Amino acid sequence: MKTTLFTVAILLVSHLCSAQRILESTNGSWDNPNLSVETYKDFVFSGYTETNPATGLLTPTFKVSTVTGAPVTTYYVDYPDAVYLMDFTIREATKTIVLTGMTAVTTGGTAYKMIVTEVDFMTGTPVQSSLEYPFSNNSMIPHQVILSEPMGQVTIVGTEVIGTMSSTSFAFNPKYGFVLGLDINNFNNILYMPIQLDLPPASNADYDMLENITEVDGSGYFISGSCNGPSGEQNLLIMGTDYSGNVTFSYIIDNTNSRFAGSSVMYNSALNVVYLTANNSVMHQYQIAKCDPTTGVFLTSWVSHQFTTLPIGGGVDQNGFRLQQTPDNYIILGGYLSAPFGALPQQLTPFQVVMRDDLAFIVAKQYQSDNNSPLSPSYFEQNGNSVFINTPDMITYNPYERRTYLVNQNTNYGGFDLNVSSLFKASKCERLLEAYTFSNPPNVIGTGNFNPLPMYPAVYMPTPGPRPILEHILCQSIAPKALNTATPEVSLAPNPASDLLNITLEDETIREVVVYDMKGKLVLSQNATERTLTLDVEKLDQGAYVIEITTKEGTIHHERFVKE
Repeated sequence: MKTTLFTVAILLVSHLCSAQRILESTNGSWDNPNLSVETYKDFVFSGYTETNPATGLLTPTFKVSTVTGAPVTTYYVDYPDAVYLMDFTIREATKTIVLTGMTAVTTGGTAYKMIVTEVDFMTGTPVQSSLEYPFSNNSMIPHQVILSEPMGQVTIVGTEVIGTMSSTSFAFNPKYGFVLGLDINNFNNILYMPIQLDLPPASNADYDMLENITEVDGSGYFISGSCNGPSGEQNLLIMGTDYSGNVTFSYIIDNTNSRFAGSSVMYNSALNVVYLTANNSVMHQYQIAKCDPTTGVFLTSWVSHQFTTLPIGGGVDQNGFRLQQTPDNYIILGGYLSAPFGALPQQLTPFQVVMRDDLAFIVAKQYQSDNNSPLSPSYFEQNGNSVFINTPDMITYNPYERRTYLVNQNTNYGGFDLNVSSLFKASKCERLLEAYTFSNPPNVIGTGNFNPLPMYPAVYMPTPGPRPILEHILCQSIAPKALNTATPEVSLAPNPASDLLNITLEDETIREVVVYDMKGKLVLSQNATERTLTLDVEKLDQGAYVIEITTKEGTIHHERFVKE
């Protein structure tokens, strides 16, 4: 039994503190949206757009890895036309991928046509597919897809664009945000008339877009995007719908006459709140708040964590993009630092922030990106105009491994990186960031305007195709350290302990101590401001535990102790 516990402890600590970075070579361009990642049990799924050499067409492409980053398989999902991948999600009940994308614009400005497909997640074999045509042959640009197994729905939010688009006209084309609900077992069956958001622009640019969606258990959906404000500026829009497509609430939130758009929404069922993130283009950073899931009412002010180790607002923009959560209700935000003026070695650099469920800052780190390409108008345009700013699902959290998986482009080597990382500890390919927190109240200025959107489906079947795996390890895994002895910097006494455990650091100040059992469940935590801390462990069950000690400087130590 002792040997088993020791082995499990080594594996657990490996999961908590190991990190690595893996390059997947591709023949695609970063100009082709989108790069996304999801995880399911022992697997990680990376999705992107690449040219299939056999067909010469752009096609949604998937790479399946183990939770350690080792490759399992890759494949193309080929269509008769060139297709961009925009977003995907895992359907756990059937072990399939539900993806959404759009056909590529051809010469002459042919409209984008939205794709919704379900394929086997290991082979890419089609299960069902349909091509959704808009009634007036406008472009349909999907942003996010989610599914509700209990309600039998696949729901997509996106943007309808009127007229012929070009690289310079996309900001000025009339736009409508839309919500579409499909039967989960038959995509040709539209469950309700699609919802269309339209707020007539008061300026030349039109910002009506719906980009983010989360399901609120038993109630419906919480959605965010952007729309035109009274003076023509871009404003945040949030709205709720029930499972029949009825709008239950909507709010337009202004940001002092500047561009202000939603970037992620996430429902926390344990706390029954929605976490809402928006990007503020004046202060060049994300803001996050908690909202009531059924009314949209703000439960907190906007909270911002501004990195103090970087010149935010002075050449570096700090944009949050995707929210995740742990079983312990830690909130994880993935985003990009953009540095068009050379303030960072890379122009797009990913970061990760971990917060408590009350939005208090815990730790942040910056990833090495190898990205030195100009910001692409079709993916991440600096001024925020593009309808193709598709909220990238760049980060995902695996609760079994207690690790995050983050994808980002790598222009130096040609491809994308999969970063396998811990929540708190920085590897040699990462850098811890300091931040200070401030808040400001939301400014609700109005409600949205919604109409039915005529649309009908047509069958459009893909075919699977194999793809070679071409990867390189850029940042090797950190080897787990032995747990039978404490490191010289940390002293645990007595060990084993029956009631009190004394923790001492030689040269650092303790900020927080967190204790996990052998299943990875958080069982105890305590803050401190000294080099020593006495932890009351009397109520813990007998057995082995992993203790995580975070210092004021951001260093994280992992040790093992036994409760008698």
